Amino acid sequence: MKTIILFFFGMLLICNACGDVDEEPPRTDSIARQYVIPQAKPLTAEEREFIKAKREEYNNAINNVE
Repeated sequence: MKTIILFFFGMLLICNACGDVDEEPPRTDSIARQYVIPQAKPLTAEEREFIKAKREEYNNAINNVE
């Protein structure tokens, strides 16, 4: 008797599991598609010197490779 009840309970679960499934969520048109790019600020003299030193260090390392 238990097996029959479990069988019907299992069939009920299987039948309820097979329902309508939305493959894609509904589309919304309210998504903002505008991006704000921050304004670039000029480099300070110290930052320019730091970048220049790093660039020279890199170029020297590249030129010394044999």
